[in-house]
Amino acid sequence: MLVVSEFIGCSPSLSGAIRVNPWDIDAVAEAMYFALLIPEAEKQLRHEKHYSWKQIAEPVMKLYTKTTDGSTIEDKETSLVWSYEDADPDFGYCQAKELLDHLESVLVNDPVTVKSGQSIVEVEPQGVSKGLVAQRLLSTMQERGKLVDFVIYIGDDRSDEDMFKVISNSMEGPSLSFNAQVFACTVGRKPNKAKYYLDDTVEIVRLIKGLASVSQQVLPFS
Repeated sequence: MLVVSEFIGCSPSLSGAIRVNPWDIDAVAEAMYFALLIPEAEKQLRHEKHYSWKQIAEPVMKLYTKTTDGSTIEDKETSLVWSYEDADPDFGYCQAKELLDHLESVLVNDPVTVKSGQSIVEVEPQGVSKGLVAQRLLSTMQERGKLVDFVIYIGDDRSDEDMFKVISNSMEGPSLSFNAQVFACTVGRKPNKAKYYLDDTVEIVRLIKGLASVSQQVLPFS
């Protein structure tokens, strides 16, 4: 069940959500209580209001999947992704451009965004992005008096650009501690807003394992 601030830009388009004034503590508490106890039938109805656009987008994607060997569809619950990563790159690219135009045409009246990324075409609700999530996480921690001192973000396509931008801008803002270590990494060398890069997923796994190993060490008090 989605509970959103009535002040966010996409709020009017989220007809199935519970909208609330975030500054009214009692209203927020009531909204959370209602969201937890809402009957399953009503929850499903509200969910269908949010994602009725999937009934339009998915059949279109299936048409392109049938005509593009190696392409797949992934339902990420809040978005639909058509990928041609394992298809012929040239043919997949042409199909992706055609699919993008097709989806924009049939979804013109729906509150969604259609965009292309690294070997993908994605449809997601308007006002939803990785950058907004990152910004919210940082601001929430700041409000709780817990300034972030370490950030690492790894992305591999254009949908990560807004996240890289938020992380870059946060380095000059009040949400990070003065000595915070910030690393925005892209996978593969490509022009973008990330300062660092990793060659492939093997390096990502190696990096995460290294960080996990270090975090388990007990540092002596100075």
